Amino acid sequence: MSKADHDGFFERRLEGYARLAATAMDLIACIGDKFDLSLPEKPVYYQQAEGLSKILRNVESIALRRAEISKSGEGEVTNVTPLFPKSF
Repeated sequence: MSKADHDGFFERRLEGYARLAATAMDLIACIGDKFDLSLPEKPVYYQQAEGLSKILRNVESIALRRAEISKSGEGEVTNVTPLFPKSF
């Protein structure tokens, strides 16, 4: 099975989980502000927001690359059946 067979399923799933986690972090911050709660201190290396934004940037760049590839491949017409499927 090539990567093209899953049609971006894993990237969409990763993006969905990252967006869900970012929303949860925002809700936690709002609840903390509303009820005057403080979160425990986290180690310096524990930077969730930066990690989530990096994941979302990577997913967006993959989507842009796929769009460019599909756009550039529209003009290619051939009568030869490829032996191996395209993989991104």
